[in-house]
Amino acid sequence: MGKYRDLLISAKDNNSEAVMELYKRCQPTIKKYSYVNGKFDEDLYQNLVIAFLGVIVTRIHLSITISLGRPQLNSKS
Repeated sequence: MGKYRDLLISAKDNNSEAVMELYKRCQPTIKKYSYVNGKFDEDLYQNLVIAFLGVIVTRIHLSITISLGRPQLNSKS
C-alpha cells in the first residue's frame, strides 16, 4: 500500500500523528484559500481547518471502505 493511503487509514483509525501529518501536508492549501480580497481571514482559516478535520472523520472512512472493495459501511465503535 502507498504511504499516503497508509496515512489516510491511520488517520481514519484516530491516529493523531497521522491526522497532524495530513494537516501539515494540506496546510499550505488551506492557507491559500483563507484570503479574502488579498487579506488573510483568520475566521475563514479556522472554518477551513474544521471542515478539513470533518472530512477526515467522515469522508475518508467512506472512501477507504469503498476503495477496499467493501460495499457496506462499517459503523464506528
